[in-house]
Amino acid sequence: MAIKILHKGRELLVIFTLCRSPLERVAVSSVRASRVAGSFYMFKKTPIKFIVIFILLIIFVLISSGAFYWFQIRPAGIKHDCSWITTHHDKTPAKPAKTEAEVFIDSKLSKEEFERALGLARGEIKPKSSTRAEDIVEYRRLSSAGQEMIRQMQGSPEIPASDETRQATDEEYKFCLRDKGL
Repeated sequence: MAIKILHKGRELLVIFTLCRSPLERVAVSSVRASRVAGSFYMFKKTPIKFIVIFILLIIFVLISSGAFYWFQIRPAGIKHDCSWITTHHDKTPAKPAKTEAEVFIDSKLSKEEFERALGLARGEIKPKSSTRAEDIVEYRRLSSAGQEMIRQMQGSPEIPASDETRQATDEEYKFCLRDKGL
């Protein structure tokens, strides 16, 4: 008896035939027809099941990872970014000191007013103790002009660019969250 396997679509047909020689009988008796047919049939279906399961597993992992990012990692990052505000300050160039003559020309004051304003700002001249409104207004005007003239004569150093980070107020925090979609 011999086994012949014919394939028709998804069905396997096992055909038994009579064996004439003893070698054919030994070969046929060592292999059972059911095992040959069963293992061949399982071999055809098993990879498809594993491939489908593997693809479904990958889809599940991708969807789970995306949901974890969207609902956990992204909101945590947005909340962290919104709780601090960074402001940038540009570089301020240095202003060279001016001479007293340059300040006098820029001030547009008379020589007497200029000397009095500088004296008041430096503390060399004491203000008049007058209660008249005109004297008080004149003193304040000359005092502030004198302080500005001293600042011009001193100059200012260069201030480098800097970033300042501070905690956001509640209004800024809520606005930022709404702006970024939370």
